[in-house]
Amino acid sequence: MIVNKWNFEKHKYDVVAIPDHWFIVINAPLGIHIDCVACGKDLLVDDSYTSYQYQDDVGFGYVICEDCANKEWELRKRYQNGND
Repeated sequence: MIVNKWNFEKHKYDVVAIPDHWFIVINAPLGIHIDCVACGKDLLVDDSYTSYQYQDDVGFGYVICEDCANKEWELRKRYQNGND
């Protein structure tokens, strides 16, 4: 599967390939197991976050794990403050 990944440094989307066997979603009912779009970790939708970086063509964020959400937040803060 191909998804858009926001590149904070370039200020544009990169197109990235996600393994076909990963189950990635924009949203899903609670209690469903999915894969983090960023790292592939298995997680419950209940314990997930919405990605700033990985988005569909409309701009809705895919689901990511807490570790990847924290990494994205740090990247976002770094580039939002102009400390690139």
